[in-house]
Amino acid sequence: MIAAIIRYPLGRAGRAEYWAGFLAAVALVTTSGWFESDAPRLLMWLAAAILWLVLTLRRLRDIGWWTWLTLLPVAPAVVGFGLLAAAGEDNVDLTIAGALLSMCAASIWLVLLVLVGAWNPKRPPPPSAEHQAKVFA
Repeated sequence: MIAAIIRYPLGRAGRAEYWAGFLAAVALVTTSGWFESDAPRLLMWLAAAILWLVLTLRRLRDIGWWTWLTLLPVAPAVVGFGLLAAAGEDNVDLTIAGALLSMCAASIWLVLLVLVGAWNPKRPPPPSAEHQAKVFA
């Protein structure tokens, strides 16, 4: 069973599985607001992020794109949130730059989300004769 869990992210995901997982991640984030303490809320957000990451990796593999694209919104988000954290109440320029970079990361994530979910799958080529001979010999 552990081997199946480890191999799951290496597979492919169709559109229905991707959008169902996205709805499950949205449900996790939405229900995280019901908790008053931060620990369950953080766990729900972490579970939603891991679910989205795994399904996006599987979907990107299904459509034939690089799986590294899941990291595309991470850089502007980290820099933006870092600028927001470093900016005090007096430094308006850093606050604006951090907010713009955070909005840029959110926009990249939203475009990636829709494109990955809507793109047509790329089917693998049929097996070669040598491969079929090895399997059925």
